[in-house]
Amino acid sequence: MKHTVTILAFVFIFVINGMGQTAVNYFDLSLINNSGFTTIVNIQGTDRIDSVFSKESKTLYFELDEDYISFNLNVWTTDAASSSYHSKTIRVLNTQRSKQIMITPENKLVPYLTQSEKIITDYNPSLRTKNFWKLDTVIEKNSNDIAAAEIIYLSLCDVDIKVDTIQRYFDKLSPAIKSSVFGKRITDYLKARAQLTIGNIIDNISLSDTAGNIVQLNNIQSRYILLDFWFSRCGPCIKSFPELQELYSKTNRADFEIVGISVDQPGENELWRKTINQHGLSWININDAKARIARKLAIVNYPTKILLDKNRKIVLVDSDNSYEDFYLKVQKLVSEK
Repeated sequence: MKHTVTILAFVFIFVINGMGQTAVNYFDLSLINNSGFTTIVNIQGTDRIDSVFSKESKTLYFELDEDYISFNLNVWTTDAASSSYHSKTIRVLNTQRSKQIMITPENKLVPYLTQSEKIITDYNPSLRTKNFWKLDTVIEKNSNDIAAAEIIYLSLCDVDIKVDTIQRYFDKLSPAIKSSVFGKRITDYLKARAQLTIGNIIDNISLSDTAGNIVQLNNIQSRYILLDFWFSRCGPCIKSFPELQELYSKTNRADFEIVGISVDQPGENELWRKTINQHGLSWININDAKARIARKLAIVNYPTKILLDKNRKIVLVDSDNSYEDFYLKVQKLVSEK
């Protein structure tokens, strides 16, 4: 499983510290609400929500993670009297320093889109892999536009399509777009997918548990470790818990340990803890709140389960919950001495 407004600037500022240069990513958002409704704005993936009342103007300043080179801007207009609302999601690219979006007196959201954003909007990434024929046309027609790389990333990398298919579309891009920041996203994704291969060794993982203590994967001494990537609002993830619990109860910790790695977003710690308690998840639970580990391993489907041996070598992978005898196979391996 897995919005009148003016966007003025998207600026990278480099701050010198003791370790060298660190990129700080600022985003300025000016809102002018000409409607008779309240406007609510959120950048997807963050826990900050801002509101602008009817006929009010406001400029908001955001400091984002460096990897927010593009993002979804969610905008709602709400009527407190009737509790009705209208919503729109706009894909923002940082290729331009300014953007205008108008909320009219009639409560119409009419955003100004850059040419690249228009290409993405016209393609409509929500159609995803149902329109490969359209994707071919869009990529070939716009091979020298940064939007083509973003469409490949949104439509293919984000849904776990086969590597050779992604590579085929990536090869259609011009050299300039392949080397762009969005092209690098695809290149990094393909490299990450290559890591998630049987026999490869997983790098150490260091994340906080529910008590705020750091858990190091390298410190777990069990013969086998099952990494379970999940999040609280994922139905298939929740559905898989009983089988995990049964497997956990049939094994001892010297032979087998489970490490649940949640990708619940920042601001959802309470939901994460509540889900753990509600379902009695007694194994190790850590939080990859910004999905950095998940992205490093190119995990886009949830739940994804990775079985490691004592050397942290990948033994089994189930990335789409379709490995019917996955738990039986794990139990068989664990029981062998």
